Amino acid sequence: MSADSREIDFYQGVLLAIARAWEDERFRALLLKDAHAALGSIGCNMPENVQLRFVEAGSDSTSITLVLPPKPADMNDGAVALAQWGADRPIKQIFC
Repeated sequence: MSADSREIDFYQGVLLAIARAWEDERFRALLLKDAHAALGSIGCNMPENVQLRFVEAGSDSTSITLVLPPKPADMNDGAVALAQWGADRPIKQIFC
């Protein structure tokens, strides 16, 4: 938990973690080894079933996970079903 004992959201947590890793080598090492523990230490707690990994800039590691949505009951209306499924999930552009 953070020093002021408040929880922060995922995007704030990631930005704060990056900034802290630039200044604190011990935190940087923890972030690279155990992102859940590192983010938790600054008040950004994530569910254990969420896999998150930080890698050094320039590493050869690239991984993107996409969630396969459930099959819609009416396959004639697949686009609407996808829009409804994604309506309550934040979608952020991570790169282009």
